[in-house]
Amino acid sequence: MLILKIIYGTHSERGAGTQAGLMSILRTLKRRGDNPITILVAALREYVRTGHLPPFPPVITSEE
Repeated sequence: MLILKIIYGTHSERGAGTQAGLMSILRTLKRRGDNPITILVAALREYVRTGHLPPFPPVITSEE
């Protein structure tokens, strides 16, 4: 898998932490009903443009 090559798998503490963080973000976005790939691509573009990551998208709740 490509992600294992990028972060050197979970053979190191750093690699394990990176993978855990990414999986947590992806799962959270998916559970909220967001498209994780779209959000991550937009965040990375913002980082390249400004040098800063944008804040996590707010939770949208519907009040019925």
